[in-house]
Amino acid sequence: MIIPSKAIPKGGGNTDEPIRTRGWIHWHHLLTPQPLLIIKVLAERSGALSNSREKTAANLLGAI
Repeated sequence: MIIPSKAIPKGGGNTDEPIRTRGWIHWHHLLTPQPLLIIKVLAERSGALSNSREKTAANLLGAI
């Protein structure tokens, strides 16, 4: 999945701050819709949605 939907882990250095101060518990809460769209478009155009992990890594590193 392209949208960072995982929960923010508790117990990290500064990762507790968004949870404590704003109640944000998932990484996508830290981004507005525009950066989320940009992440999605860049991932699609770079081939990050491919089934091959090796191809995805190469695309993201600019090797292909």
